[in-house]
Amino acid sequence: MPSRLDFKDVKALNCGKVGGNNLAIHLVVLKSTGKKYIEKRVDIAAIQSGYGERQVKIMYQCWGHPNKFRNKASDLDYRRLGYGSIFMQNCELGSLDGLIKRYAAHKERFPDEGFLWKVFWDVSLAVNYLLTGADVKTARKCATERKPVPGVRGWNPIAHMNIKPANIFMSNEDYLGADKTLFPLLILGDFGCSKTYLDIINGKAAKDTHSG
Repeated sequence: MPSRLDFKDVKALNCGKVGGNNLAIHLVVLKSTGKKYIEKRVDIAAIQSGYGERQVKIMYQCWGHPNKFRNKASDLDYRRLGYGSIFMQNCELGSLDGLIKRYAAHKERFPDEGFLWKVFWDVSLAVNYLLTGADVKTARKCATERKPVPGVRGWNPIAHMNIKPANIFMSNEDYLGADKTLFPLLILGDFGCSKTYLDIINGKAAKDTHSG
């Protein structure tokens, strides 16, 4: 796994304060490959309270799903720089919120209703995975057969707590080959407010509150 020193800072992004526990959001490059990633800088209070560590654990628990942000590395030691870092997937097409604002600025509507259905479908796959641990193939089969999606034995259910257009991102990179449409892949991101079932029953998170 890369360390913080393996990344080169490119620029700060305007979305820096959008989302739970964000101190800043930067575009970075992994020096060894030149590939772009997002660095989420986590403030000291969020690390000391346990929010930062919980976010990292949740992202690792969900690593293999195509509709959920993939993390590349993390470093929550804030002693030298005054913040922790979580390095994750860069969604090159931006956020759904940004797309909506661009259309609104021109007083236009989405030209294809199919894209909106794609948004709802992809986000539903992500949320279903957080709750059940079921992969895309299983969820799609159950949806086609109009059956409930069974939970994976031993799965620790996750509540995202902050689903909104600003936390839904778009990418053409379908690394699992799960997406078969012409529309971009929709990806649920920003797990700064998330909590798991075990967090709640162990008293580490209240079931009706979040940090943002």
